[in-house]
Amino acid sequence: MKIKTIEAANRESILNQVDLLSNQLFSNALCIGDSAYQLTEIEFYLRSKDDSIFNDPYTYGHDLQLESYKLYAHASGLDITFGNENFYVGVLIRGVAKFRDKHSFKTELEPKQHYNLEKIISGPQKVATELISNLAFDQQNYLYFSPLFYATAGPYPFVHIAKTIRHGLSKKEEYYHDLPLRHIGFFPIDVIKNINDNKNITISNRTQIIIDDYRNNRVQNLDIVKLILGYIPSELR
Repeated sequence: MKIKTIEAANRESILNQVDLLSNQLFSNALCIGDSAYQLTEIEFYLRSKDDSIFNDPYTYGHDLQLESYKLYAHASGLDITFGNENFYVGVLIRGVAKFRDKHSFKTELEPKQHYNLEKIISGPQKVATELISNLAFDQQNYLYFSPLFYATAGPYPFVHIAKTIRHGLSKKEEYYHDLPLRHIGFFPIDVIKNINDNKNITISNRTQIIIDDYRNNRVQNLDIVKLILGYIPSELR
């Protein structure tokens, strides 16, 4: 399935297109080799080629980011590119959930097989290693997006999608630093604990993101906060 790329128009239009692209990415499985993944955390890096419309100082501006549907490996991790001849676009993959291989389906599922997920990987370097490990010299390597309904038996839905500032950036320019270009899909905490044996939850700033979203009416109620975090932070009581 082809996912629509971003066209440079004006800042408002670009940010609206980012939201549309994010929705598409979260609604499709990333299929690579014999594996399929749901993206769970992504960051957007964008820049006009002539710097006239959108001059994000945090975007590398590599020639690959002027193309679409390419993997671009760099010091921070792995991007999927969605650019064109006039606009650099890289989507840094910070988190993925791997779907169980089809041959692992059983009549009676074990706890870690619940929700059709095998494991959850967080952190851009870990994700890059995971995705690239599916590529091999002795097989045909396919890379494509497929609607989640068709790619798998159906993932457990996110209970909340947060949009916040990108992680770990120095404040070179306040406008671009403060844009909500980091998008995170949150599973219930019990789903993560059932899947990941070490219960290691490495989404940076997850508690503060949920607190901020609740205070800004982007999380509907405290029940959802508890579903995501496993508790209600004292700041919200």
